[in-house]
Amino acid sequence: MRTRKAGKRGVVRKTISGLLGRGMNQAEIAHELDLTPATVNYHVRLLGYPAIPFRRVAPVKDGRRACFVCHAKKELAAFKNDRASTCTACIRARTKQKITVYA
Repeated sequence: MRTRKAGKRGVVRKTISGLLGRGMNQAEIAHELDLTPATVNYHVRLLGYPAIPFRRVAPVKDGRRACFVCHAKKELAAFKNDRASTCTACIRARTKQKITVYA
C-alpha cells in the first residue's frame, strides 16, 4: 500500500510551478520528476494553470507522421522523439511566441 508523506504534495506543487515557469511542458515535467502525466496535470490545475490535454501520436505512414499543431506530414527526424506529437519547428515557433509575449 502506498503511503503519503505529510507536506510532499506542497513540495511537488512548488517544483512543478518552478518548472512551468522555466517553460517546460507537462509531459517533460512528468518525465523529469518521475510522475505520471495525470499527476502533473492534477497539480497544474490546482496551481490555476490551464491543463493541457494529452495528445496521441499520429501513426507513421510511409515513413512520415502528421504534426498535431500544423497537420503537415513530416519525416520522423522532425520530431523530438518517438512519442512527440508536435514537430520541432512548431515547438520553436511556440517558444519564440512565448518570449515575444513576455518580453
